[in-house]
Amino acid sequence: GTAGCVLANRLTEDPNIKVLVLEAGYSDDVIASKTPLMLSTLWHTDSDWKLTTVPQLHAFGRVMHQPRGKLLGGSSSINAMMYHRGPASDYDEWEQLGNPGWSYKECLHYFKKSENFFDPSLPRSHPRGPLTDRIRKPQYETFEPEFHGTEGPWQISYHHMFGATEGFVRANVVEGVPFRKDFNGKSTIGVNRIQTFIQRDAVRSSAARAYLGPDQLLENGKPKATRGFIRIVFGAKIARILVQQRKGVKVAVGAEFLDEKH
Repeated sequence: GTAGCVLANRLTEDPNIKVLVLEAGYSDDVIASKTPLMLSTLWHTDSDWKLTTVPQLHAFGRVMHQPRGKLLGGSSSINAMMYHRGPASDYDEWEQLGNPGWSYKECLHYFKKSENFFDPSLPRSHPRGPLTDRIRKPQYETFEPEFHGTEGPWQISYHHMFGATEGFVRANVVEGVPFRKDFNGKSTIGVNRIQTFIQRDAVRSSAARAYLGPDQLLENGKPKATRGFIRIVFGAKIARILVQQRKGVKVAVGAEFLDEKH
């Protein structure tokens, strides 16, 4: 899943470590995952866990589909790619509830570390500009640089804009809703477009591509010498975690999995 890709990447920063990634689904290297507008074609397929909600009281008892990614990258490979951290007050409340290290100020460091934010208003010729022609609306592609990183693995920017989106934003401003320069900036109250997990070539930037892609693990087509060995096994559904008592503490020492390919 999403977190597993990040963890595997971080573990391989030690070249002496060997990492095995067990994925219940299959590769995310499919056109429907790469192409933003094709995300719904993966729902109700083998790339979806096909989860559902309980009957919804205020929706006349209907049971809703809850798509969850069953492929490398997890739901980051089939979601709508919207990148929104939420308000700073949420994180500060986590810390106040007894979780030191989870304040917004401390989390912001890791948000920025994970990001490779590129300015969509730059020309294609610029090394940090988009690689494709796109509909440009600079007034709706604003951001606050101090809240973003530019050296991380996860590519973040604004996607193509369509007329209906602009009309929606302008209508809200007319009605008195404040225009928000950056939803991942100082405040999340207001209206504007949302930033997205999208590569410079307009392909989805999933956790799988960001953290386990060739740019991270390969150099000239071969595994990087500075990285630990990593192997990915697809169709491996975890049956149970093996736990042992060591010095009075329960420690996970392995896992048993089912081969879903057979």
